[in-house]
This record gives sequence, structure tokens and C-alpha cells, in this order.
Amino acid sequence: MRFDEVIKDLKDRREKVVRGEWNCLPLPFPRYRNTLPGTEQGKYIILSANQKVGKSKLCDYLWVYELIFFMVEHPEFKAKVLYFTLEMSPKEKYNEFLCHLLMRLDGIYITTTNLKSTDKDKPIDPHIFELLESEKYKSYIRKFEEVVEYIDSIKNPTGINKYCRDFAESNGHYNYTTYEKVNEITGELEEKQMLDPINPFTWNDPNMYVFVLIDNASNLSTEKGMDIWGTINKMSKYAITLKSQLNMIVVLIQHQALRLHNSNNFSTFVLYKLYIYEYRRTNQGNFKGTPHNVIQ
Repeated sequence: MRFDEVIKDLKDRREKVVRGEWNCLPLPFPRYRNTLPGTEQGKYIILSANQKVGKSKLCDYLWVYELIFFMVEHPEFKAKVLYFTLEMSPKEKYNEFLCHLLMRLDGIYITTTNLKSTDKDKPIDPHIFELLESEKYKSYIRKFEEVVEYIDSIKNPTGINKYCRDFAESNGHYNYTTYEKVNEITGELEEKQMLDPINPFTWNDPNMYVFVLIDNASNLSTEKGMDIWGTINKMSKYAITLKSQLNMIVVLIQHQALRLHNSNNFSTFVLYKLYIYEYRRTNQGNFKGTPHNVIQ
């Protein structure tokens, strides 16, 4: 990478925001944007905390629900979500999205258990179906189905990596550069090809944000000859190449044991408590306004 290439990229990024375009998916909490403006392309994010503190909820809120609302408000923003759900079924995830819509658009708080009329004595109010089938909800549901793809049939790192690369190749192309190498047998120079180290891949739409969400690492199917730790390590290496070569945003959810003597774990626990506080405070406010301005 040379200085002229770096400075050109910096100038291009400035011009994008001057034109009103985006260099990231904005963080939905404006008070924290000075520290973390949003999610950029080509990032690998490990979402790690103790069990049952809201990792999956945070992941869904930031990179599914907020993304959908943002895209409805800003149709020029392009994105795709490849969600490898290793814990819940696609239908369960869809039901959770519908519950979020009801809360977000009409302030109706309902669980997926109630939405499914699980209790024979508490069938869901038919008015809920009228709302979900109304024009008010259609734009969000259409965008959700267009953008989010839940995959629960592929659970090993090699399969996940292949699926992501197949998606990339159907929406862009690899870039190669040639170099010369001496043939050890003949002694002659031969032309070889390798991935361009500066620009290894070009998307048909360079402004496309591709999110790869994996929930969660502990439920990965082990690779041949590996235990779960070796499998997670392999997934992490694949994630690094997906973000580096293909400019994807990879989010890997990982459980960890909470030990108060471990400062890293404790800090993560505090972070999640802060998120839960902000999320609940948001829910108690008016969700019908601009979703990215709900917390001032």
C-alpha cells in the first residue's frame, strides 16, 4: 500500500459523506457515536460475554432490526445479511422480528410464546394479525425478506466459509495479478497468478454491506480431527480472510465464563449491562420517530 493510494481513499471517503452518503452503518445510540460512529465494511467483531446476558439480542438489534429500519428510511443504503443461526430456527428468528416490529411501530409488547398462541387459554388477539398484514408493516417486512437470509443447515466453519465465498462470487469477482517465478526444474521464468494483495476482490456494487452473523461459536459443528476449540480457531481464521479479502463484516457470538477476577470478562459484563439499560430506556420512549435518534 502506497501513500498516494491511502490519501486517495481518505479523500474519497470524505467526498462520500459530503455528498450525503455513508461510510458506516450508524450506531443507533447517538450519545456514543463520538467513540463508535458505526459499523464499517471489512470488520471482524467478536461479541463475547457470559451466557444469558443478551448477546444474541444485541446482535439482532444492531445488525438486523436497526439495519432494516435504516434501509427503509435510506433506500440508497445497500446491504445483505447472511445469518448462520446455530441455536434457533429461522422461523423463531422471524417471529422475534415480528415482535420487534409490533413494539417498534405500535408500542405493543408481546413475546414469541404469546404470538404463537402457545397457551390454549390465551389465543393471540386477531387485531395483531391485522396490524402485521397492514400497509404500515409491509415495507419493513419486504425489506427484511429481501435483506436477511437465515441459514441453519450449515454449521461447520468450512461450510460457512464456502457459502459466503459462493455468495461473493455471484455478486462480484476476484482480482488477480501476475508475477514471474523461476521453474526449479527447467530454470526458465514462468508467469504465475496470485490474488491482488491490494484489491483482492471487487463487488458489483462497492457500496454493498455484507454482514455475516454467526450465533454462536459454541454450537459450531466440529471440523474433522478437531475439537470445539480447534474448530472455533478455524472459524476465526476464516472470518479474518472474509473481512480482509471480501470486505465482509463478520460478527461471531461467543460464550464466556464470567469471573469477577478476570477484568476482561467483567468489563464485557458491564458493557452488556449498559446496553440492556439503554435498550430498555429506548423501549420506554417513543419508538415511532427516527430509529437512529431514539437515544439523545
